[in-house]
Amino acid sequence: MKQFSEFIQDLTAARNEDSVQRILKRYFTDTYSVDSPDDALTLLAGHFPKAAISSRQLKSWLPDIFELPEWLLERSMEESGNIVTTVALLLKSEQTDQTDLSLSQFLEKLNKLYKENDGEIQKFISNDLAQYDQFTKILALKLLTGTVRSPVSPSQLILGLAMALKLPAEVVCLRLYTMNQQGQFDFQALKNSILGESELLPLYLPAVEIIGNTQDIESPWTEWSAYGIRSGINCQIVKHENTVHLWVEGPEIVSDLFPEICNSLHRYEGNLILTGQLVNRNRDLPISILQKYVGESSVGPQSAEAVFVVRDVYLNRLGQAEPDVPRFVSGRFDPYLTIEQRLHCTSWQELHILHSNCRAVGYDAFLLKRNTPDEKSYIWKAVSLQVKAVLMYVELDGSRYLKSITFGLHRGDEIVPVAKIQDDGKSIFSADILEFVKSNTLQRFGPVRTVTPSLVFELFFDGIDRSPRKKAGLTLIRPRIFRKVGDDPSLSDSIDALGV
Repeated sequence: MKQFSEFIQDLTAARNEDSVQRILKRYFTDTYSVDSPDDALTLLAGHFPKAAISSRQLKSWLPDIFELPEWLLERSMEESGNIVTTVALLLKSEQTDQTDLSLSQFLEKLNKLYKENDGEIQKFISNDLAQYDQFTKILALKLLTGTVRSPVSPSQLILGLAMALKLPAEVVCLRLYTMNQQGQFDFQALKNSILGESELLPLYLPAVEIIGNTQDIESPWTEWSAYGIRSGINCQIVKHENTVHLWVEGPEIVSDLFPEICNSLHRYEGNLILTGQLVNRNRDLPISILQKYVGESSVGPQSAEAVFVVRDVYLNRLGQAEPDVPRFVSGRFDPYLTIEQRLHCTSWQELHILHSNCRAVGYDAFLLKRNTPDEKSYIWKAVSLQVKAVLMYVELDGSRYLKSITFGLHRGDEIVPVAKIQDDGKSIFSADILEFVKSNTLQRFGPVRTVTPSLVFELFFDGIDRSPRKKAGLTLIRPRIFRKVGDDPSLSDSIDALGV
């Protein structure tokens, strides 16, 4: 158990995606002979043992376990923030003669406790957990109360296993998804192919190039077609016989999240691959709602209804595409599958005029496709929105690196946060911001620093997500730093500049 706990602790402390993948690779290649890789895989995939007790029960046992005054127990919970951390802090770590249980043995012990009476569980907490360090006790108590969560996302787990097994990430994703449906995880079985595997993998296609203008396109307009597209999640639907998989970039299979889309494909008897995007069925909702749902955040299902917007239809893996996509879609599918809207332009000049009003007509970008099959396509994004915002908070990873940066806008006499940007330390502005933090920190809350609101940056963003739970009532979509404006807070904009 200690070995698995150290592994989880390393994953929790990892500062970037690459570190997470290396930690996963190391665990599943170097230590699986000591600890059970199957159980670790099961837990990381989000399948946890049944809770033996609830957090409320654990709280009610505090006086019996520790024999401390009630006021002291209440104060301990206020300081620690939750009952699990409180118990772990109050439990004394002692050297015992007990042998450290393997992860499999520990999970078997928890399964037995699920059937035991309260006295046996209290005895386990008071005695058995004493041999462990603080982090291991917290992990054990979270498993006991059913409050544990996987420290890695599905895509991180897939990429780490792909490194460990030296297999393509798509292959690992498909095999892991099949195991998940069967409810049984076997690390060694990940090395073996599944039935029809090659036909169920997504098609490899070159990325569509994003351009800032059309100056480099020298061919006449008559050779091109333009389509209006909304912000969405790039994905593919792969249908082989009676199996349909919805793949998103990462890679990850999200078929279970959108059964209505997958069911639409069952009406077609042949094998095919559709490429395109997932977009919100409700056009008024921001793409972040859909992204959170796909990322398994707590978003209501009604808020995450999606439509698959078909870009191309491939009839086989050799790249043979359906020549008439509109006819193909309208003739076979229901409203959960649609096509990108073709724009009626007669010249490049007309397209440029329409692009200047891209957002006003309901699109976030234009897709330019050459009429000749198999030619390169381009995405011409709408002009980015801009705003001058002041630096408010900085979250540090340790003491040397930035983790996130929060910017705000004036609203009356106060400044309200509107944008949070993740920082990997590679931004050209990172060094300047870190230097500013050293001499302008007003308050510290763990790794977060509140700084003097004086440093102003111009931000580019792609839209506004209305969020009543936010202090400003909104947040900027895909914000990024464009340039430093200065160190005078009067140079920043008010929230009225967003036009909401």
